[in-house]
Amino acid sequence: MVDAKHNILTNDSPWVNYDGTATMSEKFMLLGTPMFFNKGASVYQQADYTKGFYYLAKGKVKISIFGEDGTEKILAFQEEGTLFGVTSAFDKGPYRETAQVISPSKIYVINVSKIIQAIQTDPTIALCIIKACARRIRLLTSEIERLSFLSAKTHIAQVLAQVIISHGRSTDRGKKLEIHLTHQELADMVSVERSTVTRVLNEFRKLGIVEKDKWELIVVDEQKLKQIAEGKVSEFSGNLPFEAP
Repeated sequence: MVDAKHNILTNDSPWVNYDGTATMSEKFMLLGTPMFFNKGASVYQQADYTKGFYYLAKGKVKISIFGEDGTEKILAFQEEGTLFGVTSAFDKGPYRETAQVISPSKIYVINVSKIIQAIQTDPTIALCIIKACARRIRLLTSEIERLSFLSAKTHIAQVLAQVIISHGRSTDRGKKLEIHLTHQELADMVSVERSTVTRVLNEFRKLGIVEKDKWELIVVDEQKLKQIAEGKVSEFSGNLPFEAP
C-alpha cells in the first residue's frame, strides 16, 4: 500500500528545484556550451538521439512523455540549478521524454565525454550527477505508486500539497500558489481528463479547502488537504466520493 504521507513529507515533488547540483553550477557551466531558448521551444524531443545532457542555469523546463495519440503526461518541471536529460546521455539511447521550455531559459549543453574527463580529476562531479539521477528515480517511483494505487482525488490532493510546499506563499486567506497551474497541466500530471480536475477542485472548494482569486488558487485549509492526500478521508467521504485510479 502506498504511503501518501511519506510522499508528501519527503517532497517527492514534480517541481524539481533541488537535485544536489546547484552548488556545482560553475563547474557545469564551464564544462557546457550556453544556449538560449524562448518560451515554447523544445530542447529535445522524445525519440531524438542524445547530444549530451543539460544544466538549467535560468528559466524553467517541462519534462513530458507523449502517447501515439498525442496525450501528454507531465513528469517534472525542472527549475534553475538542476540537470536533465542525464540518463539518455549516458546510456547513449534516445531520449524517452520531451523537454520544452516554459519560460525564457539559459541552458548549458554538456558533452558526456567532457564530463567523463572532468570526473577523472574531480569525483565530486560524479557524485552530483548520481544525486540528480537518484532524485529522478525517486520522483518516477513515487509517480508509479500514485498512478497504480491512488484515486484521482487523492493524487490531485497530493500534487496540490506538494506545490504549496515548494511554491506556496502565506497570505491572510491561506497559501497562494506562486506559479500558474492550469487545469490542463494538472490533468496532464495526474493522467486524468481536464473535466475530472475541474470537478475535483469544485468539490474541494465546496469543502472549504481551496478558493480561486481570479486565476490564482489559494489553499485555505492546508490541514484538510493533507488529510485527503494522506488517505484520511473518512470524515469527508459523504461529500467526496472516491473513484478508481
